[in-house]
Amino acid sequence: MVVKRRKCSLAALMTLLSDANILIDFAKVGGLESLARLATLEVLDVVLAEVDDLCESQVSKLGVRVVQVQETWLPEAMVLKKGGLSIADALCLHYCRTNGSTLLSNDGRLRRACAESGVVVHGSLWAVRELYDQEVCPPDVLCDWLYR
Repeated sequence: MVVKRRKCSLAALMTLLSDANILIDFAKVGGLESLARLATLEVLDVVLAEVDDLCESQVSKLGVRVVQVQETWLPEAMVLKKGGLSIADALCLHYCRTNGSTLLSNDGRLRRACAESGVVVHGSLWAVRELYDQEVCPPDVLCDWLYR
């Protein structure tokens, strides 16, 4: 008997914080549940509020943890809010710096700010590759997502 084992990855051990553009992309192709199976997946409530087609109960059912922004985070986030970052972007950056989370974002400004702050950041293509490497989704599904 051959037992198919899931490959071990750093992604399975990390916490991923999603930016709005990642939520939108993966929701559009029906991939949020798969993304949440890759690693612990979180989203800040202020970021989720930016996504018109999703609400907290929907993403929670898919395995995404919604993090309520704390008022005490705002002063530090305001310091990080530079170079065209929105307050939601700065809050994501602050949260990841504070908690050691990895940020998922396709936003160039936010990715540059992460690099400057020492925060690990990846985009949609990295997530698709991890979903493939970890055998969470079959290749034909992932290729369809990329096509769409």
